[in-house]
This record gives sequence, structure tokens and C-alpha cells, in this order.
Amino acid sequence: MTSKERFLTALKNGIPDRVPLVDWLFSKRLFKEVLGINPDSLEGDFSVRCARKIGHDATWIPYGGYAGTSDKAGIYVDEWGTTYKKDLSASWPIDAPIDYPIKTPSDLKKYKLPDPTNKDRLKEHKKALAEAKGELALFGGVPGPFTTAWLMLGYPGICYWIYDHPKELQEIFRISNDFYSEAIRRMVDVGMDAIMIAEDLGFRSGLFLSPDHYRKHLFPYLGELIHFVKKLNVPVIFHCDGNINEIISDIISLGINALNPIERKASMDIVEIKEKYGKKICLIGNLDIVNILPNGSPQDVKNHVKNLIKTVGKNGGYIVASEHSLNHQIPLANIQAIRDAVIQYGYYST
Repeated sequence: MTSKERFLTALKNGIPDRVPLVDWLFSKRLFKEVLGINPDSLEGDFSVRCARKIGHDATWIPYGGYAGTSDKAGIYVDEWGTTYKKDLSASWPIDAPIDYPIKTPSDLKKYKLPDPTNKDRLKEHKKALAEAKGELALFGGVPGPFTTAWLMLGYPGICYWIYDHPKELQEIFRISNDFYSEAIRRMVDVGMDAIMIAEDLGFRSGLFLSPDHYRKHLFPYLGELIHFVKKLNVPVIFHCDGNINEIISDIISLGINALNPIERKASMDIVEIKEKYGKKICLIGNLDIVNILPNGSPQDVKNHVKNLIKTVGKNGGYIVASEHSLNHQIPLANIQAIRDAVIQYGYYST
């Protein structure tokens, strides 16, 4: 099988020739050590080249404009009006917001949505497709409606509006879906093999909102976005950090193909999730980025990967990845050890 065939087979809960490998390349150090370059942002061709060099079967290409990026230290505002502060030591490639464009419902009425059809938004996808040559799988990335609301209102704003202005909050969810449905359509048209919706819904300790709030206000819109992707006949990867144990069955019922990253540090038990939902969805992630990947030996990493494949890879439905990303704290030797372990032990048991 090609890497693309392997990844897509597993994503659809089939059993490919071996367990696929993927991850989020959030490390300038990694690009420097693997390719000898120091990129300003996640450029599509460089992402494919780096992924290929470290044995990955797929890579992620976000839709331009949905997150602030800058190669300079300081404070800046993106096209959505969200203000970011660059921390060159830690935050690459996506910075943390520090201020938000919507403070009141009147701000929302005056808000002007960016243009989703700007041709430059597909620049990195086209570069990635040319570099991949049909060998690696490529999946386009968009945020979900809750993430858009966070970037427009901030978390405290969401918490107030869910009581004080619920209809206006839902209008932000609608704005997000309108923009990103067009983004998804364009990415699929240009050749993306799958779509990842990034939608963090919890802290390590528990959910941002109550399950009932999610069910009443968010899930109708999140489900609509997922359904839109499925109508385009491509798989949906749902990326959600945090402890989402209380709502995982709700999310799966919306029609996702795969769940990522299943954070062990957020009390997400991948073995239990596999037992409950492994026949419905593919699981992607769960490699320990707190202790083993940054601090363990290459042999520790290989043993860790081997154990996950053995316990979670039964009857397919598992793709090896970290519980968040390959960040700058993880040494190249350990990233290479992940690849070596997948090649040596990456076969599904039955």
C-alpha cells in the first residue's frame, strides 16, 4: 500500500498493511534538523517533505486565515480582529489570543466576515499536493464553531453569552459554519483527502461547559458542519483536546470517522474508549508527550509505541500519533524511534 492508501483505509476503520503514522509538526527544531530549514509558518511543501522524511503517512494543511501566525515577536491583529501575542520560544506555529473583536451584541451586528474565497488560502494546499504526488494523504484543517466563538468572544464571553445572549452566540456558530463550509468545499475540490475539524471542548480536568449546554447550543451546528463534510464523500477527523469523557458518545453520534488526540494527561483512557467505540471510529493519538516522548530513551519510546499498538490496534481502527503534537521539546532521536517502532511492530492483531 502507499502511505495515502494505508492512512485512508485505517481512517475508515479498515485494516491496512500496517498501522499508519501521523502527527502535527509543531516544532521549528524538527524542520531544522530534518530539512535544514527554519520556516516562518507551516508551509505545505515543507510539511510534506518533513512528514515523508520521518516516516509519516499523512500530514495536516490548515485553511489559511483561521489562526494568527507571525514570525516576529510582539502583538498583532489577524483578519478576524483577534489580537495575538507572539512567544517565539513556545507558541509556534499558532499563537495564543489576548483580545477579541466582539464584546457586545452590537459589535456582532457590525462585524464584517473575512472572505473565505481568497485565492491565497489554498496556496499551501496546492504546494503540498505537488510535493506529495499522490503518495501521502493530506487532510485540510478548519476550526469548529466553538473555536471560532472563542477567537471572537474569548472564553469568558462565551460563558456570559450562553446565558445573556444565547441567540447571538448561536449566530456566531452560524457565521463560523458559513465560512468554513466554503473552506471545506474548496479544500476538497482542490484535492484534500480528508478534513480535520479542530474543536477543543475541555480542560484537562473536565469540560469548558456543561454537557447540556453543548447539546443545546453547539452540537446542532457542529453536527451540521460534520454532515457537510460527509456529503462531500471525505472522512472527518475530529480533533478535541481535554477531558471530554462526558460527551464523547454525543460527538461520535454526530458522524465523525476518527477522534484525536485522546489525551492521557486529561484522563482519556484510550483502552476503554477502544472497547466502547472501536467498531464505530478510528482512534488517532495518545502517545505520551509529557514524559516518555520528551524525556525517555529511544528504547522507551519504542516500547511505548509497541504497547499502544498491541492494546489499541486490535482489529484495526488505530493510527499512531502523539496526544497533541511533535513539539520542540521532543528530540529527533525519539521521533525517529516512533517511526522505527511502527515499522517493526505496526501490525494489527485480531
